[in-house]
Amino acid sequence: MCAVVHSIEGSLLPFKIFKRYSSINAHGFGMAILEDKENKNFIFEKGLRLCENIEALYEHYKVYAEGKEHVIHFRIKSAGTISDKFCHPFLLTDNIMESMYTEGKTTKSLLFQYGTVFDSSLMQTAAVNIKNFNNAIIDKIQGSVDSSVREFFNLSYSLNYNAFSDTYLIALSLGLENHTPDEVIEILHRINKSRSARFVYLHDVEFRRVGKFLEIVPSIFVTGTGTGCS
Repeated sequence: MCAVVHSIEGSLLPFKIFKRYSSINAHGFGMAILEDKENKNFIFEKGLRLCENIEALYEHYKVYAEGKEHVIHFRIKSAGTISDKFCHPFLLTDNIMESMYTEGKTTKSLLFQYGTVFDSSLMQTAAVNIKNFNNAIIDKIQGSVDSSVREFFNLSYSLNYNAFSDTYLIALSLGLENHTPDEVIEILHRINKSRSARFVYLHDVEFRRVGKFLEIVPSIFVTGTGTGCS
C-alpha cells in the first residue's frame, strides 16, 4: 500500500500517518525538497537504509522538509526487487546509473510515481517476444522513449524478469529527459488515463501532480494507500 505525499506549504505529514505509511510500505523511502527557490535547487534522497528506524526517519524528514514544499514516497513493491535503485524519486537524465542511484542536490527534474504501469497481457507479450513488448510500450506513450531506452529494456529483461517490470520507471525517466515540461505533463496524463498511474513531476521550482490525489490535511495531498506501487 504505497503512498506519495505532496506538501505544498511545507507542512509536515503528521507522525501518526507517517508511521502508518512507513510500517505498511517498508520497501523504501524517498523525498525531494525545494531547498533553494532562487537557484532552483532540489535536495533529494532515497533508499532502504532510511526505513530502518521510523522515529529517526521522521526526525530526519522534519529537519529537512519542514517549511519547504516537498514530496515523500513510501514504497512497497508490486513487482521487481527491493532495492535502493527502485526507490523514488527518479532523476530525469539520459544516464541510467545516475537515474537509479543519484542523491543530493540537483537542478534537474525529478519524477515520483504511484501505480503499476504494466498489465498482465503486456507482460505475457514480453515473455513471448521482447520486440513486440517494446513496440507496445513505445506505442503506449507515442514515441516518447528513444532507441537507447529500448536497449535498456532488452538488457533489463535479460537480467531478471521481476526486475524488468520495475525498469519502466527508469526508462520513463530516461525517455522524458529531452522533452519540454508541457510535453512531459502531456505524456504523464496519457499514461494516467490508460493505467491510472499518478505522478508528481518536479521541474524548475514547480511541483505538478498528475492523477487523483486526496487532501488529507490542509495543503497535504496523498495518492492514498492502495496497492500497486512500482
